[in-house]
Amino acid sequence: VEAKIELCKDLRKRAIRREAVRAFEQAEDAEDEGKQLSLRDSYALYHEAEQLFEMSGDPRAGSAAEEARMKLVPRVEEAIRKDALIAEARGDFDACMSQLESLEQWLIKHGRGAETESLRPWRIAVMTSMSRHRVEASIV
Repeated sequence: VEAKIELCKDLRKRAIRREAVRAFEQAEDAEDEGKQLSLRDSYALYHEAEQLFEMSGDPRAGSAAEEARMKLVPRVEEAIRKDALIAEARGDFDACMSQLESLEQWLIKHGRGAETESLRPWRIAVMTSMSRHRVEASIV
């Protein structure tokens, strides 16, 4: 009976190991084929593989986890860089809009409200630029 229990445990570990290898290979294949997985999806696949390797008791679990982390680090760095660019663009956008609003208020205050219409193209340009930054960031 104990031998059968051990055999069942061993078979379970092998099945888990196969599933871990499948999850890890799926993540690698998707990246090798140039499919752009989202960072969240990549992390989920590698994390699943890492957990399965650990559950299986496979001694390769540590190296597989490290390899997964090494693949994700550049993607995480890119996401952080992209977020920083968006924040910078948003800060520039807010500063430009603030300047335009201040100028409009100054023109109105000094009886030149009709001239605020000449600022409209600038406002549109700033808003268009910000929209383009958002679209580019979502594509990258």
